[in-house]
Amino acid sequence: MNQIPLHRMAIVRPFADIADTVGVPIELAFRRARLPYMALDQADVYVPSERFLRFLIGLVWREGIDDLGFLVGGRVGVNGIDPNLSRYLQRSPTLFEAMQAFAELSNRTVTNCHVGIAAAPGANVTRFYHSPSCKDSNPASAQIAWFGLMAMLGLVRTFRGPGWTPADIGVIGSAVPGETIRQAFSPTAFHVSRGISWIEIPNDFLSSSLLPRDPNLREYQP
Repeated sequence: MNQIPLHRMAIVRPFADIADTVGVPIELAFRRARLPYMALDQADVYVPSERFLRFLIGLVWREGIDDLGFLVGGRVGVNGIDPNLSRYLQRSPTLFEAMQAFAELSNRTVTNCHVGIAAAPGANVTRFYHSPSCKDSNPASAQIAWFGLMAMLGLVRTFRGPGWTPADIGVIGSAVPGETIRQAFSPTAFHVSRGISWIEIPNDFLSSSLLPRDPNLREYQP
């Protein structure tokens, strides 16, 4: 029997939240995608991935939120896959160990998702990469890719500071990132990356310790 791909409601919720802030009728959007609206506040409920992706693309096409994955990922950061992840990762003594924990949780939470760590060829950098749960041909793939990229970036920033930006980013698809994204990453070089997205991290960053939490920083709470 084939496994039905699933997403945890903890991932669906931040997309619903940002849509709600721009006036999208969320209950109607859920009904169109055949998602259970009553489960919106239940982070541990799993829903069919196909329905979540239908909901996501409905927001992009109907509401014109072209950079939805980037915007949602930027808002929730490392907590994108779990609202308590930043606190969980405080157990990790180094950035590298936090990246390993993040990858393990991501791969367990989303069917067909693969997050991993690999040495970049011929360079003193490591690639923190994400293969989305849907194929490149799926119209939601770029949105999911940017959501994952921003979650990974949020993780690195908890160890390197909120202003850290990678010198190189691999993006899925052939389209050049929009102006909103280019402005957010003005010094960054973008590379077309078939099937996976990634950020490059200098190897000497991997032993970094967690930075003290800013008491004025409000973490995303679903």
